[in-house]
Amino acid sequence: MKVAYLLLLLALPLGAQTQTVCGPDPSADKDPSLGDFARQNRKAPASRSRFVLTDEDLTPKLPIPDIAIDGDSNDKEIAEAYATYYEAHTRQEIDRKVRAWYDLQVSAYNRLRDEVAHIQSAQQGNYYYNQYPQYPPDEPYDPQKMREQAALAQAGMQADQRTTQRDQMQMSRIQGALVRLRMVVDPQGKRYDWFNTNLFQRQ
Repeated sequence: MKVAYLLLLLALPLGAQTQTVCGPDPSADKDPSLGDFARQNRKAPASRSRFVLTDEDLTPKLPIPDIAIDGDSNDKEIAEAYATYYEAHTRQEIDRKVRAWYDLQVSAYNRLRDEVAHIQSAQQGNYYYNQYPQYPPDEPYDPQKMREQAALAQAGMQADQRTTQRDQMQMSRIQGALVRLRMVVDPQGKRYDWFNTNLFQRQ
């Protein structure tokens, strides 16, 4: 009788343990499954604001704008920007800024002049070929091909001529604006002896 009673006492913990391990988890209905968790995250993604850098953000802001070489003249905007800068800075700062601005305009003028000079030099070197295209001596003469080569050469010359005319017009705009704007930044014409408005002379 005692042995049976002891066996019954030993079996009770085992049964309780087995029921605990193998039985249903009462908290199982409360915790979402991994699939439900993933679906909830897909439905409500975290909102994040993204900042994208552009060329405008990377370009330094100049207090005085460049001379407009296309469209309407911007003399008024340049004069107003200079007046605003003048009111808030020392004389030395103003002088340095005017010189830096002037150098940028001269550099733009020189780039245009160099392009014109390059085109004109190439045209002079290719003048005879453009007028009298050479046909390969090892190929049979083809009048149609000769006409096509002549048309291509003529089209190239016309494109170069348009580029030259555009560049020369823009150069004239820069020089004309500098003549007018010097009266704004140096009314007496004595402070900036380096402010040359005759840009046809190499700077």
